[in-house]
Formats: sequence, C-alpha cells, structure tokens
Amino acid sequence: MTNTSAPKFPLHALVFSGFLLLVMLISCKPETVSYPPVILSVITTGLEHGDGAHAIAGQSSHIQITTQDDIQLKEIRGTYANAGEFHSHVVHGGGLIPAFRAPNIGEWTDVKSKEIDGTNNQSTLKFFVPQTLSGAWIFTTAVIDNEGNVAYHEQDVIIENDSIPAIIPVATFPAANAEGIIELLSGETFSINGNILDENYLSSISVDIYKNEELYWQETLNPENQWIFNMSQLPLPSFNEAGQYELTLMVTDRKGWKNWVNTTISVRNQ
Repeated sequence: MTNTSAPKFPLHALVFSGFLLLVMLISCKPETVSYPPVILSVITTGLEHGDGAHAIAGQSSHIQITTQDDIQLKEIRGTYANAGEFHSHVVHGGGLIPAFRAPNIGEWTDVKSKEIDGTNNQSTLKFFVPQTLSGAWIFTTAVIDNEGNVAYHEQDVIIENDSIPAIIPVATFPAANAEGIIELLSGETFSINGNILDENYLSSISVDIYKNEELYWQETLNPENQWIFNMSQLPLPSFNEAGQYELTLMVTDRKGWKNWVNTTISVRNQ
C-alpha cells in the first residue's frame, strides 16, 4: 500500500531554518548612513564696515559659526591664512565696477579650535589680528562630528588697517569695463576720482606704469604737510602704443607705512 502522507521534518530542522531566515532578514537591513555636518553661516561680529566679512588690524576678530548635524558634533576649527605670496582684493567705492586691486600686506597664519556638542551649535572663535596686516585673508572653517565626518567652508575676510595710508578710488574716467579694465584708444589718457588719506601726513605718492613687464612711465610726488590728496590731480601720461599696461599707485606716509593699488589699462589703435 502506497504512503501518500506529507514528509515529516524534524523539529530542530524547522528551528534552524527559521534562524537562517532571521539572519538573512537582518543582513538585508540597510546600514545607517551618517552625513557631514552642515555649516549654516560664518560671519564676523561686532563690526560696522559694510558688507562681507571684515577685521581690523591690531584688534580682535570674532568669527561666529553656526552648524548642525544629524549626530553629535565634536569639534569646530578655524584657520586664518593668506593665499600664497600675493592675494589681491578689490578696492572700489560708490558701487561702481571695480578697477583697482590691492595686495595683501604682511604674512599671517593662525588656527583656533573648540570642542562642541549637540546636533545644533553656534560658537565664536576669537583671533587677535596683528597690527602689520592689510588685505584679504582666507578664513577656513572645519566642523567635525563624532563619526569623523568633516564639513569645510572658505571665505575672504578683509582686514582694514587705519595705520597705513588709505587709497580710496571712487571712479575712473573713462569708467572700467565689466572685467575692471580701463579701455583707451591710442593717444588717450584717463583720470582717477578719489582721495588718499593718512593721519600721519603723506610723504610720497608714486605711479609706475609697465608694458610687457618693462617700465613705460614713472612719476613721484612729494606732498608737503598734507594728510589728504585728491587723485584727480595725479599726472598720467598718454598711452600712445596699443597693448596692455599695468599701473601701480604706491603711497608712503611719514612713519614709513606703505599702501598700494593696481589697475590694468588696455589700449587699442584708433
């Protein structure tokens, strides 16, 4: 007689099969992913020096950093450093297209760090800015969480220095183009509207113009007992040959402090 009943499995085999199924389900569960912190804002505080991030030479710079993360935050770090040997920043006034660039003055690197916690944090890092600095310094923020995830943020901080002569160009005639270059026809010249100021009295004002890295024209003025100079009085030459020129305007005061700006002139034939 044929046995038609279903095959019987031992109890321990059924238990082992259930265990394997549970292991498979657990192994298929997606791993938890942690993400880098989010840096919401990096601002300088306590200054009324217009838009952007600013600091003042010889004073403390306070950088306020706001960040959040999906897990516990661990550390916040800020670094001030100038970008290589020369990192110019734009100098302009009146909301006009900037024609002038100013270099960094001085060398400086400084790092501050602070332990933080929570998933939302607002911290302030304090730096003392040396008296010898001026220009645009790069400030880099790094935020680290407990999983080792790191977020970075980078921005320029303009360091104002009232000890050096202030060069304040407001406009050029003709005006610079959209790239900040002054365009002329051969035989033309241009003028600068603005002032040079210094509380220690000005000692010398010099203009150097180069074409293809060769000196094209040079002039030095010695204002006597002046703390303000109208730049429209600067004598500038006619640009008779087509090509690109680089102009440097340098100012020195009686204490030996210097400041300078650069601009580019593009000349084409009539």
